[in-house]
Amino acid sequence: MRIFQGIAASALFAASGAIINSWATIEESGLFLAFLSCHHQLAEIFLMPVAGFFCESSVGWQGIYYLQGSLTFAFFIIFFIFYRNSPQNHRYVGKKELSLLTDGKDSSEHKTSKQSNIPYSKIIRDKSVIGLWIGAIGSFTGFQLFLQYGPTFLNKVLKINVKKTGIFGAIPFFGALIVKAFSGPFSDRLTFISQKRRCQIFGSISQFSMALCIAALGWMPIKSEIFAQIAFTAAIMFSSLNVVGLIKSAQLQSRQYAHIVMNVIAFINSGIILLLPLFISTFAPNNTYTEWAIIFYSIAILVTVTTTIFDITCEADPRPWTYKKVDDCPPNESIKLRNI
Repeated sequence: MRIFQGIAASALFAASGAIINSWATIEESGLFLAFLSCHHQLAEIFLMPVAGFFCESSVGWQGIYYLQGSLTFAFFIIFFIFYRNSPQNHRYVGKKELSLLTDGKDSSEHKTSKQSNIPYSKIIRDKSVIGLWIGAIGSFTGFQLFLQYGPTFLNKVLKINVKKTGIFGAIPFFGALIVKAFSGPFSDRLTFISQKRRCQIFGSISQFSMALCIAALGWMPIKSEIFAQIAFTAAIMFSSLNVVGLIKSAQLQSRQYAHIVMNVIAFINSGIILLLPLFISTFAPNNTYTEWAIIFYSIAILVTVTTTIFDITCEADPRPWTYKKVDDCPPNESIKLRNI
């Protein structure tokens, strides 16, 4: 099942890059990124309380799987019916909307023919892209820690009952959803600050604050439910800001090749999902507070270091390998930007 989940997650990240490239206007990439990624928060807001209910009901935990499996199948069918790769091929897109979606973009990007000559070697050797991927290691390690083991910490370490854990586990994601709803449009409207600086600012606020909250959980002098809930909630809310930090930087600088860069980020996320349980089981086999403090401190340091590297290497302008030669242009105009 982990393998199937990994396949789905990897497809999701690549699809997000391609969808935004086709369906978002250049000026509203932050807004589109924020709303398209809200599924992380919506899923947890729905699943945490429902999981707590099923685990304490006569149906048992199996009910969660039956419900989630049915909903996943139904939602995918709806997506399959309505989604098209290009706005030009969608019958519900009018001329005015199509004009807005394609404004400033190279028309060749919307052709249905397969894209060739992807500059893989230039992409993987670009220091900004490498910085993105390093930043993603810390970002997703911190996020997955709370996503996979937040309820475990609340229940096993702080001894909060299962039903209450489900409710407590959903609250931070509701806050993160609100943060995303405002951060996307806000990022797009800060036009007096360069895109690069915006990505650095939002990425730094997001990840350094999350690292501080993680370290606070390790430092927590007493097993306080209130203190843990505040730090837990704040960490997840701050982590959601990174969609207009690291993820927006990836989208803006890689443009038509965003799906390539996002695919590697998906690989990193999947690797963390597989390795994090081994890390947790090794350093916290008994789920004691002392064991978890070591985990919190270690991940806080990882997030801080990787975010610093991202800030140093961050770019938001299209990278040189996103340009293509246009044969029918004059010599001084032989390079044309392929915008998103």
